[in-house]
Amino acid sequence: MIYVGDTEERARAGAEKLLWYVNSNKVAPQFANPPGYVPVAMNIQLARGAQNVVSAHGTKQGTVDGAIEAGTMFAGTPDVVFEQIKKHWNHVGGYGHLLIMGQAGFLEHDDTVHGIRMFAREVYPRLKELYPDTTVSGVVEKTSVAAN
Repeated sequence: MIYVGDTEERARAGAEKLLWYVNSNKVAPQFANPPGYVPVAMNIQLARGAQNVVSAHGTKQGTVDGAIEAGTMFAGTPDVVFEQIKKHWNHVGGYGHLLIMGQAGFLEHDDTVHGIRMFAREVYPRLKELYPDTTVSGVVEKTSVAAN
């Protein structure tokens, strides 16, 4: 989940609305973890009290600050979000793909467009410059096609 605002206040408001998806997207307990949904080892850890990574409801990830700390949400001004993604990138060893969720919950159309545009115009170009060896998904170099 990503919400980029032109001010910290607008970013926080957008992130709160976006986080509704995590906190309100609940299913009946019998459907929350059907057989085969998570590995057996994870179910054992859950039974022993581990944090459920499948659901953030009722955990610290159910707050904007907790979700940012856990790396499941990036939110703030362009500079803040850029630093959050850079920190997460370094922590996990890079990404194969970055799929953002910038619309959900109670975000109205204008807020959704604002957050996604801010990411596209202010954050993405900096990421592309910092990590030039990554490519846009679906782009095939002509030399690769000719070699095959």
